[in-house]
Amino acid sequence: DLMVNSIYTHKEIFLRELISNASDAEDKLAYKSLTDDSVSVKRKDLKITIVPDKEGRLLTVSDNGVGMSQAEMEKIWNDNQDSTSRSFGLRGTIERMRIFYETPDICRIDSRPDEGCTITFTIPLSKTEKQDES
Repeated sequence: DLMVNSIYTHKEIFLRELISNASDAEDKLAYKSLTDDSVSVKRKDLKITIVPDKEGRLLTVSDNGVGMSQAEMEKIWNDNQDSTSRSFGLRGTIERMRIFYETPDICRIDSRPDEGCTITFTIPLSKTEKQDES
């Protein structure tokens, strides 16, 4: 918890991690297109979309990169993984956001192999905002 709170005092760091994860997914698909004739993609067609919804307290990050299979998504949700596998990539980002925002239900993922991924985060009210609303 100490590491998460010290590194993530600025919430935009989460966004940078999410963009980095999306960019990695696009790189993987671009590479796959070089080695697999069934995958045709041009780098110029790859994109990352970020849609904030301030009123709904949602942040949606989408890419049209390599995507994930159902088995890969299940690994992200599996809390029984060792601490090393929880530290990196999308899994690590989600785990750190769960700790930072103190909620297990931080996001929803929609993904299909070779079609990309959409992750919608529900950003909870901070402790200060909750107190202000009372």
